[in-house]
Amino acid sequence: MTKRTECNSFILILTSTPNENEALSIVQILLEKKLIACGKILKDVTSRYWWQGKIEEAREFIVILKTCQERFKEIHETIQRVHSYQVPELIAIPILDGAPSYLAWLKDAVTP
Repeated sequence: MTKRTECNSFILILTSTPNENEALSIVQILLEKKLIACGKILKDVTSRYWWQGKIEEAREFIVILKTCQERFKEIHETIQRVHSYQVPELIAIPILDGAPSYLAWLKDAVTP
């Protein structure tokens, strides 16, 4: 494992998967690498979106990942490697503030 930088800012990362097994697998891989503190899976969501010039609809699973901004690049690379979608959703949202004890837990969980 490469040496990581300090955790100075926190983010939520959103991604989606076509099935629950893929969502569980992505969360497990990221937890084992200590890239995320937590992954939440929202089941059976209907998504409507533009794809290759037409509107599509799919049942998906939304995955919310809690981590540090400094881990985003490695998370992105990992998800790109294991995700079944050609263009997986990968959006980071800054956490502007939070309970100090919760943010301390989050930081500790992703800091080797």
